[in-house]
Amino acid sequence: MSKLYRINMNLGTSQKEFSHTNMTVQTIGHFIVTSNSWNLPIKEILKEEGVSFVDVSKNDLKNKSLYRTSKIRLPRNKLDLLKTELGLSVTRSMDKCDYIVTSESFITDAVTNSWGKFLTLDDVEKLFASNAFKSMIPDHVSIPFTQLLPDDGVFELNFDHSWGHSMQNEINSMQNLVREIDSRDRYTWYVKENMYKDYKAITSCGNLVKDSRIVELCNSNLHVLSEEEFKSFNTIFKESSSDDDKSMALEMMANCNLDKCLDKVTFLYYMHYETLRCCKNWNHINVKTLRKALIDPRYSDDVSIHYEKLSKFLIEKNMFSEFIVKEILALIVNQGIRRFGFNQGMFELDPQDIKISEKYKSAIVKNESGENIIDTILAGDILSGSDNLLF
Repeated sequence: MSKLYRINMNLGTSQKEFSHTNMTVQTIGHFIVTSNSWNLPIKEILKEEGVSFVDVSKNDLKNKSLYRTSKIRLPRNKLDLLKTELGLSVTRSMDKCDYIVTSESFITDAVTNSWGKFLTLDDVEKLFASNAFKSMIPDHVSIPFTQLLPDDGVFELNFDHSWGHSMQNEINSMQNLVREIDSRDRYTWYVKENMYKDYKAITSCGNLVKDSRIVELCNSNLHVLSEEEFKSFNTIFKESSSDDDKSMALEMMANCNLDKCLDKVTFLYYMHYETLRCCKNWNHINVKTLRKALIDPRYSDDVSIHYEKLSKFLIEKNMFSEFIVKEILALIVNQGIRRFGFNQGMFELDPQDIKISEKYKSAIVKNESGENIIDTILAGDILSGSDNLLF
């Protein structure tokens, strides 16, 4: 992995050329890959770095030891259940463990990007030898400077000068020469220098396990929220005056098998957020862990983007179930009735009058019961439609 350096070239207000005292070299990181996108997917970075995760089962973890990195979502109380079941232990020594539990965010936090042009040492030497550069960097400065540069990395030139400098035209010419080396707009992805040691120590290991996989195994024996319980909790959050009932329902949500009922829990959390955040156990460890796994609403419930955000989150998690589709559409209809007075006179609003765009149809996950709730309850093909919006 090549190192990335930044050549800082400072030009004072009254200076006409660069000198030794205002040209420095700064190590900024270690090169990974260049990309046309500023938002490179984590899987591309992991692929480029050759990072892989072990897909462990419970049998693999029997009587084994784990090392946990920082920035992981693995509740201690849930892990304790797995430790008891499998004879699993946790160690503080990465060298002595069987598996290292980490997260993609732990890895990507060490990675950043730059839109600056990174050049080879040969490119830098050719630039310094050009007439545009020579006009501001004389040979007695440029030649010794380039000879001191490391030859195993790539370089970014950073021109630092005051706005409206008297040598602005010459500086512009220098910057244009740098751009002409590669006219394409590319982002350079690299590991930050101050995080490289920890990053390399983790990514070079062959026994990495995602924290999400351990959470799945922790959840495997936990309760799965039923449709009846969902409806009961929904009623409690909307109508109950008992703080204890609301806190109990929230606690059950935080201790259920989230992998199997993410759709129901997310809906309850999202739609009753303002109620739940007032519960007395809002800051308990289990609930705080749940909060990290879900999304908070940021929009009013009388705008479509409020429901789109929830739906797209569930689509991303492959948990956009028929059951929750029905609940979302019914809620939208009820909101319409309440907001605009439909079904109270001349105008009527029915669930079959609202549709989901065709492009989202394939994202709907069939209920495990096999019941076609969309067709039987909403009485019509609500999945048809050609508009570009989700609702």
